[in-house]
Amino acid sequence: MGGRAPSRTAEASSFIGRIKSLVTKHAVGGGGLYRGRLSQFGRGGSAAAAIRVRASPQRVTVKARVVRQGRYARPGGAGSALHEHIAYLGRSGVAEEGGRGVLFDAERELSPEEIRTFRERMTDDRHHFRFIISPEAGSSLDLKVYARELVSQMEADLGTKLQWLGVAHYDTDDPHLHVLVRGKDARGNDLVINREYISHGMRLQAMELATQHLGPRLPEEIERSRQRDLKADRVTGLDRTIAQASAQDRQGFVSALRSHDGSLAGERQRVSMLARLQHLESLGLAREIRAGVWRPEVDFVARLRALSIRGDIIKRMHKGIRGGAPNLSTVILSPERPPTEPVTGRVYGRGTVDELSDRRYLLVEGQDGQAYYVPLSTYSERTGEDLIRLRGLA
Repeated sequence: MGGRAPSRTAEASSFIGRIKSLVTKHAVGGGGLYRGRLSQFGRGGSAAAAIRVRASPQRVTVKARVVRQGRYARPGGAGSALHEHIAYLGRSGVAEEGGRGVLFDAERELSPEEIRTFRERMTDDRHHFRFIISPEAGSSLDLKVYARELVSQMEADLGTKLQWLGVAHYDTDDPHLHVLVRGKDARGNDLVINREYISHGMRLQAMELATQHLGPRLPEEIERSRQRDLKADRVTGLDRTIAQASAQDRQGFVSALRSHDGSLAGERQRVSMLARLQHLESLGLAREIRAGVWRPEVDFVARLRALSIRGDIIKRMHKGIRGGAPNLSTVILSPERPPTEPVTGRVYGRGTVDELSDRRYLLVEGQDGQAYYVPLSTYSERTGEDLIRLRGLA
Protein backbone atom coordinates (compact mmCIF):
# COMPACT_ATOMS: atom_id res chain seq x y z
CA MET A 1 0.00 0.00 0.00
CA GLY A 2 2.94 2.25 -0.62
CA GLY A 3 5.18 2.94 2.31
CA ARG A 4 6.24 1.52 5.56
CA ALA A 5 3.99 1.95 8.61
CA PRO A 6 5.54 4.08 11.32
CA SER A 7 6.86 2.25 14.35
CA ARG A 8 5.12 2.46 17.70
CA THR A 9 8.14 4.37 19.02
CA ALA A 10 7.85 6.92 16.23
CA GLU A 11 4.09 7.25 16.81
CA ALA A 12 4.63 7.76 20.53
CA SER A 13 7.34 10.35 19.93
CA SER A 14 5.10 12.20 17.49
CA PHE A 15 2.19 12.15 19.95
CA ILE A 16 4.38 13.39 22.82
CA GLY A 17 5.76 16.12 20.56
CA ARG A 18 2.25 17.30 19.69
CA ILE A 19 1.30 17.37 23.38
CA LYS A 20 4.45 19.26 24.33
CA SER A 21 3.73 21.84 21.66
CA LEU A 22 0.40 22.54 23.38
CA VAL A 23 1.67 22.66 26.93
CA THR A 24 3.36 25.62 28.58
CA LYS A 25 3.71 25.83 32.33
CA HIS A 26 1.28 28.34 33.82
CA ALA A 27 2.07 30.35 36.94
CA VAL A 28 0.40 33.36 38.50
CA GLY A 29 3.25 35.63 37.51
CA GLY A 30 3.84 34.15 34.07
CA GLY A 31 2.15 33.65 30.76
CA GLY A 32 1.39 30.77 28.43
CA LEU A 33 -1.21 28.05 28.11
CA TYR A 34 -3.06 25.87 30.56
CA ARG A 35 -3.50 22.24 29.57
CA GLY A 36 -5.75 20.01 31.63
CA ARG A 37 -6.20 16.25 31.63
CA LEU A 38 -7.24 16.17 27.96
CA SER A 39 -10.86 15.43 28.87
CA GLN A 40 -13.21 16.58 26.12
CA PHE A 41 -16.47 15.68 27.89
CA GLY A 42 -18.80 18.66 27.91
CA ARG A 43 -18.49 22.06 26.30
CA GLY A 44 -15.32 24.12 26.58
CA GLY A 45 -12.72 21.34 26.75
CA SER A 46 -10.77 22.55 23.72
CA ALA A 47 -11.00 26.16 24.88
CA ALA A 48 -9.63 25.29 28.33
CA ALA A 49 -6.61 23.70 26.63
CA ALA A 50 -5.70 26.74 24.56
CA ILE A 51 -6.39 29.88 26.60
CA ARG A 52 -3.44 32.26 26.49
CA VAL A 53 -2.48 34.24 29.56
CA ARG A 54 -0.03 37.12 29.26
CA ALA A 55 2.83 37.73 31.67
CA SER A 56 2.02 39.18 35.12
CA PRO A 57 -1.77 38.83 34.77
CA GLN A 58 -4.29 40.21 37.22
CA ARG A 59 -5.22 37.63 39.83
CA VAL A 60 -8.80 36.35 39.91
CA THR A 61 -10.38 33.62 42.02
CA VAL A 62 -13.33 31.69 40.58
CA LYS A 63 -15.48 29.38 42.72
CA ALA A 64 -18.08 27.20 41.06
CA ARG A 65 -20.89 24.87 42.04
CA VAL A 66 -23.19 22.77 39.88
CA VAL A 67 -26.55 22.47 41.66
CA ARG A 68 -28.78 19.57 40.76
CA GLN A 69 -32.38 20.61 41.21
CA GLY A 70 -34.03 17.20 41.30
CA ARG A 71 -33.68 16.98 45.09
CA TYR A 72 -35.91 20.02 45.61
CA ALA A 73 -39.67 19.54 45.57
CA ARG A 74 -40.25 22.93 43.95
CA PRO A 75 -37.01 24.01 42.24
CA GLY A 76 -38.22 27.47 41.25
CA GLY A 77 -41.24 28.17 43.44
CA ALA A 78 -41.51 30.52 46.38
CA GLY A 79 -39.68 29.08 49.35
CA SER A 80 -37.52 26.82 47.18
CA ALA A 81 -33.72 26.77 47.46
CA LEU A 82 -33.37 28.51 44.09
CA HIS A 83 -35.87 31.21 45.08
CA GLU A 84 -34.03 31.76 48.38
CA HIS A 85 -30.64 31.86 46.66
CA ILE A 86 -31.71 34.54 44.17
CA ALA A 87 -33.32 36.54 46.96
CA TYR A 88 -30.09 36.28 48.94
CA LEU A 89 -28.04 37.57 45.98
CA GLY A 90 -30.22 40.67 45.83
CA ARG A 91 -30.41 41.22 49.59
CA SER A 92 -30.00 44.57 51.29
CA GLY A 93 -26.54 45.85 52.18
CA VAL A 94 -24.50 44.30 49.34
CA ALA A 95 -24.56 47.16 46.81
CA GLU A 96 -21.73 49.66 46.51
CA GLU A 97 -23.62 52.25 48.56
CA GLY A 98 -25.07 49.71 50.95
CA GLY A 99 -28.43 49.23 49.21
CA ARG A 100 -30.00 46.11 47.72
CA GLY A 101 -28.08 44.08 45.18
CA VAL A 102 -28.93 44.96 41.57
CA LEU A 103 -29.38 41.87 39.39
CA PHE A 104 -28.58 42.23 35.69
CA ASP A 105 -28.09 40.20 32.52
CA ALA A 106 -26.29 40.83 29.22
CA GLU A 107 -28.50 43.79 28.31
CA ARG A 108 -29.97 45.55 31.34
CA GLU A 109 -30.73 45.65 35.03
CA LEU A 110 -33.56 43.24 35.78
CA SER A 111 -36.93 44.18 37.25
CA PRO A 112 -38.56 41.94 39.90
CA GLU A 113 -40.88 40.60 37.18
CA GLU A 114 -37.96 39.71 34.91
CA ILE A 115 -36.15 37.99 37.78
CA ARG A 116 -39.27 35.97 38.56
CA THR A 117 -39.63 34.99 34.89
CA PHE A 118 -35.99 33.89 34.77
CA ARG A 119 -36.47 31.79 37.91
CA GLU A 120 -39.67 30.19 36.66
CA ARG A 121 -37.99 29.17 33.40
CA MET A 122 -35.55 27.15 35.49
CA THR A 123 -38.25 25.21 37.33
CA ASP A 124 -37.88 22.04 35.25
CA ASP A 125 -34.13 22.32 34.59
CA ARG A 126 -32.02 19.39 35.71
CA HIS A 127 -29.33 21.66 37.14
CA HIS A 128 -27.87 25.16 37.17
CA PHE A 129 -24.43 26.71 37.70
CA ARG A 130 -23.35 29.14 40.41
CA PHE A 131 -20.10 31.10 40.06
CA ILE A 132 -18.34 33.59 42.32
CA ILE A 133 -15.71 35.67 40.49
CA SER A 134 -13.34 37.64 42.74
CA PRO A 135 -10.72 39.81 40.98
CA GLU A 136 -7.95 40.82 43.35
CA ALA A 137 -8.34 44.38 42.01
CA GLY A 138 -12.15 44.21 41.94
CA SER A 139 -12.50 47.69 43.42
CA SER A 140 -10.79 49.10 40.30
CA LEU A 141 -13.14 47.36 37.84
CA ASP A 142 -16.65 48.16 36.62
CA LEU A 143 -17.89 44.75 37.73
CA LYS A 144 -21.08 44.88 35.69
CA VAL A 145 -19.17 45.52 32.44
CA TYR A 146 -16.60 42.93 33.45
CA ALA A 147 -19.28 40.29 34.09
CA ARG A 148 -20.90 40.87 30.71
CA GLU A 149 -17.58 40.59 28.91
CA LEU A 150 -16.67 37.42 30.80
CA VAL A 151 -19.99 35.70 30.03
CA SER A 152 -19.67 36.75 26.38
CA GLN A 153 -16.25 35.09 26.29
CA MET A 154 -17.69 32.01 27.98
CA GLU A 155 -20.35 31.81 25.27
CA ALA A 156 -17.63 31.88 22.62
CA ASP A 157 -15.66 29.17 24.44
CA LEU A 158 -18.71 26.96 25.03
CA GLY A 159 -20.24 27.49 21.60
CA THR A 160 -23.69 28.48 22.84
CA LYS A 161 -25.62 31.45 24.17
CA LEU A 162 -26.15 31.38 27.93
CA GLN A 163 -29.15 32.43 29.98
CA TRP A 164 -27.79 34.07 33.10
CA LEU A 165 -28.05 36.78 35.70
CA GLY A 166 -25.37 38.46 37.75
CA VAL A 167 -24.92 40.76 40.72
CA ALA A 168 -21.95 42.65 42.15
CA HIS A 169 -21.41 42.46 45.91
CA TYR A 170 -19.46 45.08 47.84
CA ASP A 171 -20.15 43.85 51.39
CA THR A 172 -16.70 42.33 51.92
CA ASP A 173 -13.14 43.65 51.72
CA ASP A 174 -12.95 42.31 48.17
CA PRO A 175 -15.76 43.33 45.75
CA HIS A 176 -16.87 40.29 43.76
CA LEU A 177 -19.45 38.97 41.32
CA HIS A 178 -22.09 36.27 41.53
CA VAL A 179 -23.20 34.75 38.23
CA LEU A 180 -26.10 32.26 38.01
CA VAL A 181 -26.31 30.30 34.72
CA ARG A 182 -29.17 28.10 33.55
CA GLY A 183 -28.34 24.48 32.88
CA LYS A 184 -29.71 24.70 29.32
CA ASP A 185 -27.95 25.59 26.09
CA ALA A 186 -29.41 27.71 23.29
CA ARG A 187 -31.30 24.69 21.87
CA GLY A 188 -32.90 23.78 25.19
CA ASN A 189 -30.64 20.78 25.80
CA ASP A 190 -28.90 20.16 29.11
CA LEU A 191 -25.80 22.35 29.30
CA VAL A 192 -22.77 20.27 30.23
CA ILE A 193 -19.56 22.24 30.80
CA ASN A 194 -16.19 20.51 30.65
CA ARG A 195 -14.63 19.97 34.07
CA GLU A 196 -11.33 21.58 33.06
CA TYR A 197 -13.11 24.66 31.78
CA ILE A 198 -14.95 25.09 35.08
CA SER A 199 -11.78 24.43 37.11
CA HIS A 200 -9.29 26.43 35.07
CA GLY A 201 -10.45 27.81 31.72
CA MET A 202 -12.98 30.24 33.16
CA ARG A 203 -10.47 31.55 35.69
CA LEU A 204 -7.84 32.13 33.01
CA GLN A 205 -10.35 34.02 30.86
CA ALA A 206 -11.32 36.10 33.90
CA MET A 207 -7.64 36.87 34.53
CA GLU A 208 -7.06 37.87 30.92
CA LEU A 209 -10.10 40.18 30.85
CA ALA A 210 -9.06 41.87 34.10
CA THR A 211 -5.57 42.33 32.67
CA GLN A 212 -7.02 43.90 29.52
CA HIS A 213 -8.84 46.45 31.69
CA LEU A 214 -6.14 47.16 34.27
CA GLY A 215 -2.91 46.15 32.60
CA PRO A 216 -0.40 43.60 33.92
CA ARG A 217 0.31 43.69 37.64
CA LEU A 218 3.23 45.89 38.58
CA PRO A 219 6.26 44.29 40.27
CA GLU A 220 5.39 45.95 43.58
CA GLU A 221 1.81 44.60 43.37
CA ILE A 222 3.13 41.10 42.73
CA GLU A 223 5.52 41.42 45.68
CA ARG A 224 2.73 42.59 48.01
CA SER A 225 0.58 39.62 46.98
CA ARG A 226 3.51 37.26 47.47
CA GLN A 227 4.22 38.58 50.95
CA ARG A 228 0.55 38.23 51.92
CA ASP A 229 0.48 34.65 50.67
CA LEU A 230 3.56 33.68 52.70
CA LYS A 231 1.76 34.44 55.99
CA ALA A 232 -1.82 33.66 54.94
CA ASP A 233 -3.88 31.26 57.06
CA ARG A 234 -5.53 29.86 53.94
CA VAL A 235 -4.58 27.66 51.01
CA THR A 236 -2.29 29.41 48.52
CA GLY A 237 -0.70 28.40 45.23
CA LEU A 238 2.56 27.77 47.08
CA ASP A 239 0.80 25.26 49.36
CA ARG A 240 -0.26 23.28 46.32
CA THR A 241 3.36 23.25 45.12
CA ILE A 242 4.48 22.04 48.55
CA ALA A 243 1.76 19.35 48.63
CA GLN A 244 2.78 18.13 45.17
CA ALA A 245 6.46 17.99 46.10
CA SER A 246 5.66 16.10 49.31
CA ALA A 247 3.47 13.60 47.45
CA GLN A 248 6.28 12.88 44.99
CA ASP A 249 8.76 12.03 47.77
CA ARG A 250 8.58 8.57 49.30
CA GLN A 251 9.02 9.97 52.82
CA GLY A 252 6.83 13.00 52.20
CA PHE A 253 9.79 15.39 52.52
CA VAL A 254 10.04 18.84 50.92
CA SER A 255 13.43 20.47 50.36
CA ALA A 256 14.06 24.19 50.79
CA LEU A 257 17.81 23.78 50.22
CA ARG A 258 19.68 26.01 47.81
CA SER A 259 19.49 24.69 44.24
CA HIS A 260 22.59 24.02 42.16
CA ASP A 261 21.50 26.01 39.10
CA GLY A 262 21.86 29.29 40.99
CA SER A 263 19.13 30.96 38.94
CA LEU A 264 17.43 34.03 40.36
CA ALA A 265 13.96 32.50 39.80
CA GLY A 266 15.00 29.27 41.49
CA GLU A 267 16.42 31.10 44.51
CA ARG A 268 13.34 33.28 44.81
CA GLN A 269 11.11 30.19 44.78
CA ARG A 270 13.32 28.53 47.42
CA VAL A 271 13.13 31.52 49.75
CA SER A 272 9.35 31.68 49.34
CA MET A 273 9.07 27.94 50.00
CA LEU A 274 11.19 28.27 53.13
CA ALA A 275 9.13 31.19 54.49
CA ARG A 276 5.89 29.34 53.80
CA LEU A 277 7.10 26.13 55.47
CA GLN A 278 8.13 28.14 58.54
CA HIS A 279 4.64 29.63 58.72
CA LEU A 280 3.07 26.19 58.32
CA GLU A 281 5.26 25.01 61.21
CA SER A 282 3.94 27.85 63.38
CA LEU A 283 0.44 26.51 62.66
CA GLY A 284 1.44 22.96 63.55
CA LEU A 285 1.11 21.82 59.93
CA ALA A 286 4.78 21.06 59.09
CA ARG A 287 7.98 20.04 60.87
CA GLU A 288 11.63 20.63 60.00
CA ILE A 289 13.32 17.21 59.88
CA ARG A 290 16.82 18.60 59.35
CA ALA A 291 18.23 21.90 58.14
CA GLY A 292 16.32 22.89 55.00
CA VAL A 293 14.26 19.68 54.79
CA TRP A 294 10.66 19.65 55.95
CA ARG A 295 7.81 17.20 56.30
CA PRO A 296 4.36 18.81 55.96
CA GLU A 297 1.44 16.99 57.53
CA VAL A 298 -0.28 14.70 55.03
CA ASP A 299 -3.59 16.54 55.42
CA PHE A 300 -2.14 20.04 55.84
CA VAL A 301 -4.07 21.48 52.86
CA ALA A 302 -7.42 20.28 54.25
CA ARG A 303 -6.53 21.53 57.73
CA LEU A 304 -5.42 24.89 56.34
CA ARG A 305 -8.72 25.17 54.48
CA ALA A 306 -10.62 24.40 57.71
CA LEU A 307 -8.54 27.02 59.54
CA SER A 308 -9.42 29.60 56.88
CA ILE A 309 -13.14 28.80 57.20
CA ARG A 310 -12.91 29.13 60.98
CA GLY A 311 -11.16 32.51 60.62
CA ASP A 312 -13.90 33.75 58.28
CA ILE A 313 -16.57 32.59 60.74
CA ILE A 314 -14.92 34.41 63.65
CA LYS A 315 -14.62 37.64 61.65
CA ARG A 316 -18.28 37.31 60.71
CA MET A 317 -19.21 36.76 64.35
CA HIS A 318 -17.27 39.78 65.59
CA LYS A 319 -18.62 42.13 62.95
CA GLY A 320 -22.18 42.46 64.25
CA ILE A 321 -21.85 41.99 68.01
CA ARG A 322 -23.34 44.80 70.04
CA GLY A 323 -20.78 47.32 71.27
CA GLY A 324 -18.27 46.92 68.45
CA ALA A 325 -15.14 45.03 69.44
CA PRO A 326 -16.39 41.93 71.28
CA ASN A 327 -15.32 40.82 74.73
CA LEU A 328 -17.30 37.63 74.22
CA SER A 329 -15.60 34.30 73.67
CA THR A 330 -16.72 32.53 70.52
CA VAL A 331 -18.26 29.07 70.21
CA ILE A 332 -18.63 27.46 66.79
CA LEU A 333 -21.31 24.78 66.93
CA SER A 334 -21.54 21.94 64.44
CA PRO A 335 -23.34 18.60 64.13
CA GLU A 336 -20.09 17.03 65.40
CA ARG A 337 -19.93 19.50 68.32
CA PRO A 338 -23.53 20.20 69.39
CA PRO A 339 -24.30 22.29 72.47
CA THR A 340 -24.55 20.40 75.74
CA GLU A 341 -26.90 22.96 77.29
CA PRO A 342 -29.75 25.10 75.88
CA VAL A 343 -28.53 28.40 74.43
CA THR A 344 -30.49 31.58 75.13
CA GLY A 345 -29.60 34.92 73.58
CA ARG A 346 -30.07 37.53 70.89
CA VAL A 347 -29.88 36.53 67.21
CA TYR A 348 -27.72 39.31 65.77
CA GLY A 349 -26.87 37.88 62.36
CA ARG A 350 -27.74 35.28 59.78
CA GLY A 351 -26.62 34.35 56.31
CA THR A 352 -25.46 31.69 53.88
CA VAL A 353 -22.33 29.75 54.78
CA ASP A 354 -20.38 30.35 51.56
CA GLU A 355 -22.82 32.03 49.13
CA LEU A 356 -22.55 29.06 46.74
CA SER A 357 -24.52 26.65 48.88
CA ASP A 358 -27.94 26.89 50.49
CA ARG A 359 -26.63 26.14 53.97
CA ARG A 360 -27.56 28.86 56.44
CA TYR A 361 -26.29 29.95 59.83
CA LEU A 362 -27.35 32.09 62.78
CA LEU A 363 -25.15 34.25 65.02
CA VAL A 364 -26.32 34.35 68.63
CA GLU A 365 -25.09 36.65 71.39
CA GLY A 366 -25.65 34.39 74.38
CA GLN A 367 -26.73 35.48 77.83
CA ASP A 368 -23.87 33.35 79.18
CA GLY A 369 -21.30 35.81 77.76
CA GLN A 370 -20.43 33.80 74.68
CA ALA A 371 -21.09 34.32 70.99
CA TYR A 372 -22.41 31.30 69.09
CA TYR A 373 -22.15 30.37 65.43
CA VAL A 374 -25.09 28.05 64.72
CA PRO A 375 -25.21 26.15 61.39
CA LEU A 376 -28.77 25.43 60.31
CA SER A 377 -29.84 22.20 58.71
CA THR A 378 -31.33 22.23 55.22
CA TYR A 379 -34.95 22.19 56.39
CA SER A 380 -34.58 23.90 59.76
CA GLU A 381 -36.19 27.26 58.96
CA ARG A 382 -39.90 28.03 59.10
CA THR A 383 -41.71 31.31 58.61
CA GLY A 384 -41.43 33.47 61.72
CA GLU A 385 -39.10 31.18 63.64
CA ASP A 386 -35.63 29.67 63.57
CA LEU A 387 -35.04 26.05 64.45
CA ILE A 388 -31.91 23.95 64.44
CA ARG A 389 -31.51 20.21 64.42
CA LEU A 390 -28.83 20.18 67.06
CA ARG A 391 -29.28 18.74 70.52
CA GLY A 392 -30.16 21.36 73.09
CA LEU A 393 -31.09 24.16 70.69
CA ALA A 394 -34.61 24.91 69.45
